[in-house]
Amino acid sequence: MYKCRLTYDEWKCIISKNRIGKQVDTSAIKGYLGLLNIISVSDKQLWKYNNKDVVVCDNGYHWLTIMPSDEFYCITAMMDENNKLKVCYIDMIDSQGYDDDNVPYFYDL
Repeated sequence: MYKCRLTYDEWKCIISKNRIGKQVDTSAIKGYLGLLNIISVSDKQLWKYNNKDVVVCDNGYHWLTIMPSDEFYCITAMMDENNKLKVCYIDMIDSQGYDDDNVPYFYDL
């Protein structure tokens, strides 16, 4: 189990990025919604899916994060520079919270 901050600092290939996000409480969702805009990377990242290489991290990509409060999952939708969905990834999590610098995190199982 490891701690994943939603700044995605563990992705060492990301050179430049910006993140916007907020805690929401609506009839549709209660939790954190965030958007990571990946400006530049040192190397694009590929994942294998159905025996094909799928780019999940590259210049101009966007990652939408949905982390409902009091739930045990976090969804990340990875989109290319044209906002075309490339991968929808669901992390099963143990717990979630906010660090002292107000960055949300979860403990990944």
